[in-house]
Amino acid sequence: NQVSNCTLTGSSVWYEYDVTSFISTEKSGDGIASIAVNEPNFDQAWVVYSSRESSNAPELIITLLPDPVTPAVPANIVTSISGSDLVIDWNVSANATSYDVYSSDEPYGAFTLVTNVATNQYTISITQAKLFYYIIAKNATKATQVNK
Repeated sequence: NQVSNCTLTGSSVWYEYDVTSFISTEKSGDGIASIAVNEPNFDQAWVVYSSRESSNAPELIITLLPDPVTPAVPANIVTSISGSDLVIDWNVSANATSYDVYSSDEPYGAFTLVTNVATNQYTISITQAKLFYYIIAKNATKATQVNK
């Protein structure tokens, strides 16, 4: 049953619909009320639902968020030695807010998360003759593919 509809524009607009009878009908059935948002112009957007119950009528807030952007894969990874430290540098990845650094004793072995860094450089004291690293760029919603 369609209660109502509107066209979403992407700008902040307040829409109010009385869904009391719809909710009452659903409550008397299986007790589940489903609400769907279908907007072809926002097919890549996230839709966030939140509901607040109080002494007033229930309120459903729907927020459209921009499409999450995957950070660029870290590129031009370079290692160098500085004293007794290994320094790993790479180009800043577009849309990244931090980087996960992984290491392994074997190039095709199990890699373990070493740390997360906020810059495009990681420095570690050399304690082994051989280690393999890979870097993943991240942001609040996405991470890049593995770059070993």
